Amino acid sequence: MTADGWAAGDVVGERELTVDEIDLFLFSAACWLPHRIHYDRRYAQSEGLNDIAIHGPLQASWLSQLAAAWVRAHSGTLHHVTT
Repeated sequence: MTADGWAAGDVVGERELTVDEIDLFLFSAACWLPHRIHYDRRYAQSEGLNDIAIHGPLQASWLSQLAAAWVRAHSGTLHHVTT
């Protein structure tokens, strides 16, 4: 445990998000990520996936938003995220 009461592995926030093929298609278009595995379920399954794949950059965006919300709740500011 650290001096401020937090320990490695503590949950600092949770968020449940639901996306569909349209959301993923629009994200693909906005980011120029045209691979069909992100918005065409049948195609993704033909490529051996169980379902459509959620973009890594979209997941990183969500994680950044969650981290920023946690930092704001503790009177801080998230300046940047490094990958």
